[in-house]
Amino acid sequence: MSNIHRMFLAAVVLPFVALGAGPAFAVQVPIENPSFEADPLAEGSFAVTVTDWATSSQFSQGVYRPPVPSDYPFGVPHGVNVGYSNHPGGILSQVLTSLLEPNTRYVLKVEIGWNRHDPFNGYIVELRSGGQFLAQDDSTQKPAQGLFVTSTVTFTTGDAHPQLGQPLEIRLRAPGVQANFDDVRLDASPATYCADTLLLPFFLVDRNSPGGTQTLYAVRNLTGGTVDADVEYFTVGGASQTTDSFTLDADETRTVSLRNVPGLAADGNGFARGFVKIVTTGNADRTPVLAGDFFQVDVDGNFATGDELVRQAEVCTEASIRFLDFGAGTRLTVWITHPRGGGGNPASFTVQAFAEDGTPAGSPIPVKTNLHALELQASDFTGLQFGTLKFDFTNSLGGTVYAEYSADGKFSVGLNSECGDPRSCESGDCCPPGAPKALAEGLHYPKNDFPDCAAAIDDAVRALDSFHYRNACQATHGGALPDAVLGARVVDCRVDPPLSPDSVVVAVEVCCPPS
Repeated sequence: MSNIHRMFLAAVVLPFVALGAGPAFAVQVPIENPSFEADPLAEGSFAVTVTDWATSSQFSQGVYRPPVPSDYPFGVPHGVNVGYSNHPGGILSQVLTSLLEPNTRYVLKVEIGWNRHDPFNGYIVELRSGGQFLAQDDSTQKPAQGLFVTSTVTFTTGDAHPQLGQPLEIRLRAPGVQANFDDVRLDASPATYCADTLLLPFFLVDRNSPGGTQTLYAVRNLTGGTVDADVEYFTVGGASQTTDSFTLDADETRTVSLRNVPGLAADGNGFARGFVKIVTTGNADRTPVLAGDFFQVDVDGNFATGDELVRQAEVCTEASIRFLDFGAGTRLTVWITHPRGGGGNPASFTVQAFAEDGTPAGSPIPVKTNLHALELQASDFTGLQFGTLKFDFTNSLGGTVYAEYSADGKFSVGLNSECGDPRSCESGDCCPPGAPKALAEGLHYPKNDFPDCAAAIDDAVRALDSFHYRNACQATHGGALPDAVLGARVVDCRVDPPLSPDSVVVAVEVCCPPS
């Protein structure tokens, strides 16, 4: 689905190392006196000056050695001392020797404590550069009295930022009496990017009758800027039928009726069936870029069901969904990442029915299929009228279920399944659950076509049919050369490295189909 696919390997491919600014792997940014242990204190005493930390007020901040167990029954996280702030003007700050780098994700963590003899009015942990604000945590956590919790601040740079090259700074303060601070640490890692992919798991369009069933979906831009999205329409077996692309302005929503999409093949009964993927480049901070919903509409019957589009990074190995039977039963549509097929292969997934009291209704039923999207009925798995179906998609690297409940023309409701193990790019892992991985390194993009990391990343996360990705999977895991990989995550990007001028060079972690 990538638009250009102009990546190439250097004539001699060396192990990929960091040649420009920014960390090659996650590194700990040096902080002096991070646990406030440099000032020896007697238990219960304090000082208003702190080694390696600047103070902004004469008495409102400092270093303190809390008595144990009266202040903290289990001690403090690291050492015996803590920093403290009693007032918004009481700031502990440290300007670091490290500079703000491009294409880097920073994670600042600080332990926040509430001692047992003072009130607690919150805290503020800030990350700055060149004196300018970058990000903060303003009292999102609250420790129990006598204990600590972890404050986390994240900030990610792209190719450009006005503070690039300026020294990083940490500031700790409290809006009132009293917050304690300990074990301050800051990690820097390459800003990693994966595709933000929305999935319409199944569509159904009656090509014979304008009043018959059709499917619509809507995609909205969650960001304040423009977003380019690629759309691909597949058969239920996973064959690409047609593609499209569009640009969404800030907060714009685009609605598509599949009845108006050309090139969708109908079966012998006149119905087009398949699934849809909408792909854009994700944010380095892994917040969603796109969101959307879908509806299956029975025009003549005046019924419509729908739910949210599924984020492909959040398909799960275990999913459960309610079923009921008021006459028309529960219609299920299932989408799976990697069908196992028939023959001697294991089941693509299994389904276990449960009564409403949680009693298993029989044994798990295996389903073998070579389809990505398929239609089933709850009655295929149980004769119960009410209950729950639990799907195990482990063998297919994850899946999702949509249920449509009908009651003899009286109502119709649709719901997506719930995950027992939700997948999320927030962890930095954008592969389907259980997918083997490989690393494609030293991939060069010519600067004439890709002037910066943003342009190269935009192509790299979508180029799932790239030979370099497929070859990396084969070289790492053996087996046949796959037709495409299941996902890609850019883990490093360098502009004009010394050995490769006029290039943007990326390293990509790819998600391989099982061999």
